This record gives sequence, C-alpha cells and structure tokens, in this order.
Amino acid sequence: MKRIITSFEKLDDKQIELFKTQYPDGYSSQDIISFKNLKGIEIKTIQITSNDTIYLVKLNEKLINRIYNDDEELDEELGEEFEIDSNEYIDEEFED
Repeated sequence: MKRIITSFEKLDDKQIELFKTQYPDGYSSQDIISFKNLKGIEIKTIQITSNDTIYLVKLNEKLINRIYNDDEELDEELGEEFEIDSNEYIDEEFED
C-alpha cells in the first residue's frame, strides 16, 4: 500500500469524497496525527484511506470548513456575510 503526505489544496474530487465519507461529522482531536518534518516543524494531519493508498492530509482549517460548508462558502464568494462556528468540528474536552 502506498503512503502519501499531501495537502488539502492538492486533493482531487475523489479524495475529497473519501475524506467526507470517512469523516462525515468532521474529525476530532483523536483523529489528528502529529509529527515533525525534517526541519523540525510540527505537522498535523488526518488520515484518509483508499483501496491502495494511505493519505496523510495536512490540516488546513479554512479548506476543511469549505469542504463541509460548500453553500456557505459560495455565499461568501458572492459577497454575502456569514459566520462559521469553528467549534462544530472540534471535539475536545476542557477542564476548568
């Protein structure tokens, strides 16, 4: 099985559909895979799997929101204002 590290910008339509199918309700902090690249910079990724490839997709919150909120993004591009509830895709517990 091939292993590929890529970014959301480089995903094709088939890979985006894989992402939406594997994470229909968004992802949680438990789904994030973190590692340091050769330059020592921490990279956060989400894994998607096809029949022959495992993709580690670098996180980009703006693009992830676009995947899940296609219609709202279109409204923004047309000049209408909207607000994204960023907590919708975050599944973390906080202690007081």
